[in-house]
Amino acid sequence: MLRISRIAVIIVLALAVDYGRCMSETEKRTSKVNYVEQFDKLNKAGRDESLNAAPYYQKAFDLYVELPDDFNSSDLKIWPDELDEQKYKAVKEWITANSSALKQLQTGSTKSGYWIEHKEQFMVSIVFPELSKFRGLALALNFRAKLYAIEGDFERSFSDLIVCCRLGNHLGGPKTAVEQLVGIAVKSISTQTAFEILNKTKPEVKIMKRFQGELEDICSESGRVFDFTAEKLFMYDNIQGIFTDDGKGDGYMKEEQIQKDLEGMKELMGEEFSEPEKEKYKKLKRNETLSLAEKLYAYLEEICSETPGQLHNENKQPEKIIKEMLEDNFLLNLLSPAFLKVLDLAWRERTHTGALLTTIALFRYKADKGSFPEEISQLVSGGYLKGMTIDAYSNKPLIYKKVKDDFVLYSVGRDFDDDKAEVRVKITSDGNGDIVFWPVEKSR
Repeated sequence: MLRISRIAVIIVLALAVDYGRCMSETEKRTSKVNYVEQFDKLNKAGRDESLNAAPYYQKAFDLYVELPDDFNSSDLKIWPDELDEQKYKAVKEWITANSSALKQLQTGSTKSGYWIEHKEQFMVSIVFPELSKFRGLALALNFRAKLYAIEGDFERSFSDLIVCCRLGNHLGGPKTAVEQLVGIAVKSISTQTAFEILNKTKPEVKIMKRFQGELEDICSESGRVFDFTAEKLFMYDNIQGIFTDDGKGDGYMKEEQIQKDLEGMKELMGEEFSEPEKEKYKKLKRNETLSLAEKLYAYLEEICSETPGQLHNENKQPEKIIKEMLEDNFLLNLLSPAFLKVLDLAWRERTHTGALLTTIALFRYKADKGSFPEEISQLVSGGYLKGMTIDAYSNKPLIYKKVKDDFVLYSVGRDFDDDKAEVRVKITSDGNGDIVFWPVEKSR
């Protein structure tokens, strides 16, 4: 699974800036612009409530049975046969206990969208325990998918994975960064599970074809790789609330606010800030910060449409550009590393899913032709794949090599260097090396 917890904490703390605690109730009620209401309208997009998955997901949360305290959730990510008898039994009992919750989750996944009403400030209204329940339910579905595959029930196995992918899509779009990160992680878990099922079992060709088609439909509905709308609106909401107003829309941050923020930053970063840095923070002005925020989010939306490989090939250096753009604005500067990291995770997940579609197409090709193709382009010309999967880190098709009666499929990875699949990093790793999708890496 993608490691998102630290990134999520950074984003939340950076954006929250103690807003919920330091604003008085009067200030909350008299905000000039209701950005929360804008965000809710954007999410609902005029759709009827009958199309909303939220009521079903809430029922799933209410019915959810937590893992036993002495059970390690990482055990849910490995192949069932690798668990000892005691853990295997405990997991099956846990999944059975969650059968009603999983049924609600499945029903919700068939709805066209997911939205909730935020009655308070953004960060105050995000219920982190419920986001963790999304993850727990996704892990349960994925482990159940493995159990079904072992039993030879691939219809149910792949159906559970499709539910997870739809859930991941529901958490995408104009949602908060934390929600989108959970959605990315949920889809990543399901993609990895599908690879394990292909590696450990022999699904029927017709079922693989159906699964591929459903997954392609889900991918076509995914939209942009990441959406910064919520973070932009929340930043505007924060600027509106934490700065004084001189009557012309400008002003400085309150001394009490500055002190709380600096204490919060110290706790997050683990170090004291120098007096010059504190002075820069105190000199932040409302209009200047708002103008920079608009510029920052416009740039983030711009680079969302370009893969890491494109940015690298064009030598655009977003880290450097954002650093120069924000200069001494400490408030906004804290956000930029986290958001660039988030974009990388999103592109990695898309490449991972594309690699899965390619792998399924390769197995279907072999079932029909008797061997894997010499060139990966034959999948498209033969009608097994709608289009070539592009590696986000090279901006070229994934690298494919036929090896005797098997094949190698990989991405050049975050170092943008083709190591011929000899230097291998995990799907979730930040290290140098290639991301090898096939052959599948051992779970332990």
